[in-house]
Amino acid sequence: MSISKSAIDLSTVRDEVRSKWGWFVALGVVFVLLGAFAFAQLITATAITIFYIGALMMIGGIVNIAHAFQERDWPSFWGWLLSGVLYGVAGIFAFINPLRAASTLTLLLSFALIAAGFMRIGSSVMMRSHSGWAWVAASGLVTLAGVLSLCWAGRSMHFGYWA
Repeated sequence: MSISKSAIDLSTVRDEVRSKWGWFVALGVVFVLLGAFAFAQLITATAITIFYIGALMMIGGIVNIAHAFQERDWPSFWGWLLSGVLYGVAGIFAFINPLRAASTLTLLLSFALIAAGFMRIGSSVMMRSHSGWAWVAASGLVTLAGVLSLCWAGRSMHFGYWA
């Protein structure tokens, strides 16, 4: 399946983005301010995030278990049931030990960001014939450098499960 050139006019998209550059800058400033606020209240922001994720996982577990019992005759019953139980246990785990849950989620996020950095670098290599490929490569390098430096700095912190 291919998209015809008329379906996506890149010059129109580029002009649209250029005409709204101020909104992109404003959005970036808002995210920086929100990040600074969260950083200033790091423990509170972490606890709220972990409890929120834990609550969502428990709700998801209940929904999966309810769905499993609604479809008892399906061959996927045990898969839905197991998925619901695992979601529920993970949600309870987040409430019982939020520090360990935060460490685990941070580790998973680090792996995801490292993968994203490598993907961006790989994408930039494939798009070397296009303008802007260096920005994509720089974005990948910055992602990798940031995550790896945080991982290195985190080695000296002995408060988490993975430390």
